[in-house]
Amino acid sequence: LLHMWKVLAVLVAAVSVLFATGTVEPFLEVVVGFVSGEDAIDDDASVELPSEDIEVQGSAFDHGVMLAEKHRFKQSFHVFERCSKESRCLNALGESYLTGAGVARNLTLGLELINQAAELGDPDAQYNMGILHSSLFEDNATFVQNEALSVLYLYAASTSGHTGALMSMGYRHMEGYGVPKSCSTAALNYVEVAKQVT
Repeated sequence: LLHMWKVLAVLVAAVSVLFATGTVEPFLEVVVGFVSGEDAIDDDASVELPSEDIEVQGSAFDHGVMLAEKHRFKQSFHVFERCSKESRCLNALGESYLTGAGVARNLTLGLELINQAAELGDPDAQYNMGILHSSLFEDNATFVQNEALSVLYLYAASTSGHTGALMSMGYRHMEGYGVPKSCSTAALNYVEVAKQVT
């Protein structure tokens, strides 16, 4: 069960990388790194990191994402550490720890960081926590499947317009999975996703 937990955690983080970057290469790199038992491949070429006195935290996050898109996971990890007071950066750090992208894998720390970001209101982190709570088991019972928390986090992310959360809540309402079965509520979630696509 613990191995299945690790696989799911890596897949959630890898899908987040896919959504964030819009390209398949970083996603595949994370999955291949996990399957081979190695940390994500990282180009050690020197990259100029933004100065520590960045006024707009979003620019540091964007810089970290750009580095990750270029497979420079160690450098992106350091950028995310610098802006870790921002929820998006906390979530990115957590994903880095879950996948081993630029840092040694640490599932416990990864989950803690993503949870902190979710509590601060980051929609991506809320989505991650929703998916993890709906699927994960750990032998020592510190992190177990909890459908109520899953629905809570997914609903919170969906109210922010998070595409994955809207799709998840639409499916849950269509099938009555953890929420009352309601085709009209499911349709409302799917309509919001369709508006984002067009």
